[in-house]
Amino acid sequence: MNSINISKLMVACFVFLCFAPLTHAENTTPNATAMTHNTGFYTVNYSFTTDAYELRVPMFTERTIENSSADEVGYTFTTSEGGDSTAGETAGLVFSNQPSKNGMYHIPPHTTASFTLLVILKLDEQDPRAKYGLQVTNFPFLVTRNQVTHTEKVATLGAFKTKQIGLNK
Repeated sequence: MNSINISKLMVACFVFLCFAPLTHAENTTPNATAMTHNTGFYTVNYSFTTDAYELRVPMFTERTIENSSADEVGYTFTTSEGGDSTAGETAGLVFSNQPSKNGMYHIPPHTTASFTLLVILKLDEQDPRAKYGLQVTNFPFLVTRNQVTHTEKVATLGAFKTKQIGLNK
């Protein structure tokens, strides 16, 4: 290895250590409930723990395909055989007791903050009869450290999903 490659490696390590968040996102008790024969209510509770930096977490949601680049919390639906993951109308929002401004919750340094993603799915009568579950597809957040802000995402989204419930019975 020559000195240029070593310098690049050291710079890359420094950037990673300075800007990689030490954020821990934890999912607890996802839930799905049929409110009526064609309406489902889905919740995913999660929390972030910060270190010596500030986080901003979006309160708005968007129904998106997997690996979306959107700035909102993204979700889609999983279905049993015969279901249509794009069926129905949805509404979603992230709730927390953290202070908010401009559509983002603000989490100060050295804090654990809890959030709940709430989503309602309402199917039309002609939509397929199937089981529908919620899957989070995008968890973006902003990290501010030493007055520098950058966007990060929760990379492992597999645990952020609910059970499937039967709708349009």
